[in-house]
Amino acid sequence: MGLFQLLKNWILNKKKMNLLGKRVRHPKYGEGIVVDTNYNDYFIFVEIPENGKFRFRIDEVEIIEANSIPSIGGNDNRQKILPEPPDENRRIIEALRLGIVPADYVIEFTFGRENEIQTINDSLNNDESKIILIDGEYGSGKTHLLSHIYYTSLNNNFAVSFVSIDPNETPFHKPKSIYHYLVRNFKYLCKNDKKVKGFRDFLKEAIVQNAFKDNIYFKHITLEANENLWNWIEASSKSPKPILEFGFYGYYSNPYPGLYDTSSAANIYCYLISSLSWAAKEVLGLNGLLLIFDEAENIETVNNKRNYFQGLNFLKALVYCSMDFEFLLNLPFLIDIEFDFCKQGLGKYVPFLFKLPSGLKLIFATTNYYTNSIYDEFNSLVVHLDSLPFESIKQAIQRIYEFYFNSYNSIPDFIQIEPLFEKEIFDKQTRLTFKTIVEIFDLVRFYGVQAVAKYLENELK
Repeated sequence: MGLFQLLKNWILNKKKMNLLGKRVRHPKYGEGIVVDTNYNDYFIFVEIPENGKFRFRIDEVEIIEANSIPSIGGNDNRQKILPEPPDENRRIIEALRLGIVPADYVIEFTFGRENEIQTINDSLNNDESKIILIDGEYGSGKTHLLSHIYYTSLNNNFAVSFVSIDPNETPFHKPKSIYHYLVRNFKYLCKNDKKVKGFRDFLKEAIVQNAFKDNIYFKHITLEANENLWNWIEASSKSPKPILEFGFYGYYSNPYPGLYDTSSAANIYCYLISSLSWAAKEVLGLNGLLLIFDEAENIETVNNKRNYFQGLNFLKALVYCSMDFEFLLNLPFLIDIEFDFCKQGLGKYVPFLFKLPSGLKLIFATTNYYTNSIYDEFNSLVVHLDSLPFESIKQAIQRIYEFYFNSYNSIPDFIQIEPLFEKEIFDKQTRLTFKTIVEIFDLVRFYGVQAVAKYLENELK
């Protein structure tokens, strides 16, 4: 059993205090009577006259009656816990309590990955390097590192997007879903006003420069395009073609090319993605388009072989596009390699690649188990994530304490708390490490340093 669960169990086993009927004061809502409790999440339910029933964390209220919170572990002399902390600090701590780092603090909360980050940045700045594989155990910090790469690459003149491969929502054998999420998460730093913008602004900038006059799909989008057309090109619509607002057109007389929701339509979505990456590099003056795929091992967690091979078909085609293979400019039924492609409507006339150079770079994050699997054949740079060294964990402890103290500045100075943190108490998983740090701070705030130290000493013998 990990430390995090042990700490939870300790809280549940030790909570014998009876707050029912006690009078408490909330700094915002006033005084009331405790009418119910939920110790699993440290919640109490307070009936406040004329205002009704409220749920508070026990650290948000002041116990009015003396000695209403007895000592746990023999050392708790505080009756009042400060009122609501600053919103920003609390937001960060609440996210860390779940093992999540807020997106706008990802860079600040990245510790001990300097070598990996430098290796990845060197690869991204090398025109010959196209594919990066990041591997590590579950919870080792892959997603956190990907978020770091996402934001730093955005600032380093890349258009960027990401998608987490989910067996149900976004598997590789559903290329339309992959494309939709990549479009939805698409960001770039506009050179004109230095603002971060999304897919529609990117397309409009490219259109102004006449980038897509010969593009099968994007040539239909103009600056005056209505929401119907935008939903179509963003793959937000279930219909493969935009629904026309005038006259009557049968399905086959609709002049727009289709965005088909079939597993074989790899050529269509590789074409669209490579159109964006080419425009990023050759038209808008960016370094290219970086696509980040998290949980890429899920290519193998499908329910039948056909889905697996169709997913592999799209994955390989996307990789080949990033490697600028010229034969992909040909119509799909004329190329020499066996790639499956869309055979509906105009789909069979859509090449995999729009133009050269593609300007496309790919990052895949997988678990260790899959490191020697299908991704090996792509000759990618492999970056392995080990568990964080203890020196980096100590940096994280110090940084989290600063935010925690700003939220609950009744806890002792860090010099008193620091001895509680020993190398042996931390799980290998980065996510659980953050959770454990915050949980220990919580326990110190509730029960005091000595009680927590005694518990840890007994449990870790």
